[in-house]
Amino acid sequence: LRYAGAAKAGDSGTLLLCRVSLGRQFVKWLPQNNMRRPPDPFPLFGWEHLQMWANGDKFHSVFAPAGITLLMDEFIVYHTNQGVPEYLIKFELE
Repeated sequence: LRYAGAAKAGDSGTLLLCRVSLGRQFVKWLPQNNMRRPPDPFPLFGWEHLQMWANGDKFHSVFAPAGITLLMDEFIVYHTNQGVPEYLIKFELE
């Protein structure tokens, strides 16, 4: 609930629950503040990009697992067509 704006009893917040296509994930274990986005996946055509994809140099999303520096898993996608909103959840902490 940290990202929904609620921290203590009586606080309310809103969550947007989405169905998301992560594709090939770039996994980050430690923060990388200068990273803006992973390399784009190769286009439908273009053999020059095939080797980069095969070597693991192209990604659709970023995944940072909880544990070392995060309290919960974080997923980042960069294209609007990767996510579809399913539910809008409004809540109040007791």
